[in-house]
Amino acid sequence: MDKLLRINMGANGGPEVKTGPLGDYAGLGGRAMTSAIVAKEVPPLCHPLGEDNKLVIAPGMLSGSVAAMSGRISVGCKSPLTGGIKESNSGGQPSQMLGRLGYAAIVLEGKPKEKALYKVFINKDGVKIKKDNSLCMLGNYDLVDKMKAEYGEKVHCISIGPAGEMKMSAASLAFTDMEQRPTRHAGRGGTGADHTAGYAVATNILGVGGNIDPLKPEGQIELSRNLQIATAAIDSTGMCLFIAFPILDQPETFQALIDLINAFSGRHLTADDLTALGQSILKNERDFNARAGFTNKDDRLPDYFKKEQLSPHNVTFEVPDEELDQVHSY
Repeated sequence: MDKLLRINMGANGGPEVKTGPLGDYAGLGGRAMTSAIVAKEVPPLCHPLGEDNKLVIAPGMLSGSVAAMSGRISVGCKSPLTGGIKESNSGGQPSQMLGRLGYAAIVLEGKPKEKALYKVFINKDGVKIKKDNSLCMLGNYDLVDKMKAEYGEKVHCISIGPAGEMKMSAASLAFTDMEQRPTRHAGRGGTGADHTAGYAVATNILGVGGNIDPLKPEGQIELSRNLQIATAAIDSTGMCLFIAFPILDQPETFQALIDLINAFSGRHLTADDLTALGQSILKNERDFNARAGFTNKDDRLPDYFKKEQLSPHNVTFEVPDEELDQVHSY
């Protein structure tokens, strides 16, 4: 993947398409790509629904390959819900299609000068944009059926649905699955459930983090740091996030992932390179949030977590604030 597709929705005369080299973003994919572009190009204090925000859609580094579970795709922007940088991750077939067409990212920027809906058609011959207000308030399933009727049975779609049209902060992007159903959604940032939330509970069961007791504060900072670094790196590869458990516990599995990336891309990455990638993503995101006005006070849990015992174990949150501030010390 060596192309960056930019679509300026606010250009004079209608949406403008430019395809160019990756430049400073060469070698990146998925979350690494979305967060790098947003951190560098989006003003942190801009309005999330204004013309200065950008929506970045990026397949993972392994998208377009035949590697199992390599079809994840990242969507990044300044979140309309939180006001911070956000990467939302989804499955579906569009990541594989974009990867095979050579696109490392699509950047939607600017704001249309008129109230209208547009459809973007991408294939091996290039990119076409057409106004189509017949899609107004169409549900994702009906929209996909309409696209299949127009472009053929092999088309795959990314759509926003009525919630997106209404600019609701709970809106997601839908991606079609192998059966061409819009069942995969990028919904993070207040826009859906994050399926990584079980890490702390599952540490002893799955071995991640060694013998750390999930009910005690000791060792949680290092575990959280390592999981966040690994998660950021995996989100960039296009692989399912659940491989985080084996790659953190089994050095040979971690090396297998690196071998896959190197074989597909022709690069010579090491384990240290992949760790550094995860760290750089987190640094980009935290830098953006700091410039948007967030501080370490935004990393704190409400006081009742420290005071009210949670059943069935009847424990409270006991990690000191000073230790929380060390999570991103690397």
